[in-house]
Amino acid sequence: MIETRGTWAYEIGGVNLEIMDYADQGDREYTPGIFNVLKGDTGSNLGQKNFVGKTGFSSLTATEEGGSYADVERDSTYLTQMSYTKYTGAVEMTDELIADNNYQSQLNAMKDLSKAANYDQDKSGLQIFNGGFATTVKVNGFDMSWYGDDVPLFSTVHPTLSAFGSTQSNASATGIKFGHDNLFTAKIALMKQETDNGKATMASGKIMIVAPIELDKTIQEELESTLDPETANNAINIWRGSMDVAESLHLTSATAWFLLRQGDHELYHDVREGTTLEQDRTVKSGITTYTVASRWTESARGWQNSWGSAGDLASYSS
Repeated sequence: MIETRGTWAYEIGGVNLEIMDYADQGDREYTPGIFNVLKGDTGSNLGQKNFVGKTGFSSLTATEEGGSYADVERDSTYLTQMSYTKYTGAVEMTDELIADNNYQSQLNAMKDLSKAANYDQDKSGLQIFNGGFATTVKVNGFDMSWYGDDVPLFSTVHPTLSAFGSTQSNASATGIKFGHDNLFTAKIALMKQETDNGKATMASGKIMIVAPIELDKTIQEELESTLDPETANNAINIWRGSMDVAESLHLTSATAWFLLRQGDHELYHDVREGTTLEQDRTVKSGITTYTVASRWTESARGWQNSWGSAGDLASYSS
């Protein structure tokens, strides 16, 4: 939509530089926090990036003295194809608007547009959880690059390409709710995950709970109470201070909750191009357009060291 001078009510001179300065201010006012949850990746000069991991080597074999050494093997994981999506926004103003110095609202709009470019990176990153129980590529308007095993990120039937592994789960088959005992069930499930060839997964990072704000009270009670908040005899609370928490308004389910092994999981917010600010005037119409653009993708390059429950007590097998 083109907004005319009748929309605005203020003054200034030095238009272009001032508008771009406002955009820069907006960019600085909101820093994406998604990197506190997902890993970050930048620097590629490709429009599409492919990722294939490898397992560790298979187990050593008992060998008699003088006997031949047995070969060990390692296997490829499934392919993740990462295609970057361009996200844009634009603000337009007429020559008359500029000449009459009525564009304070325009400045604020440009600042807000620039902030939105960072805000939307946070919103986009959380869709990897909102869409994690399905394989739909576009989730709430943002594109996901899913792990190539053709099942949801949080699945009860992850296949493997290795002859040494077997089908695995990183999801609750019964949609268990967040709570004291269920948190223990989830932690054990996370810790017992194996690599695609049946080895124990690396477990060096601290566990993070990712959850909607509707679970804030329950999570605080579980992690901050000195004593167990769910038992009559108030046993020692084993969860006190043991995990980090990320809560977000961008998580659409009021019940779903997730565990991540920080630093070890394979969920990425991959930025191809950071925020770009540009302006251009069309002579024929006398309209100047100010734009904000960025390119990124959310990618799951593996599922290990992550776990999820829909929290709805419903049977789940996918």
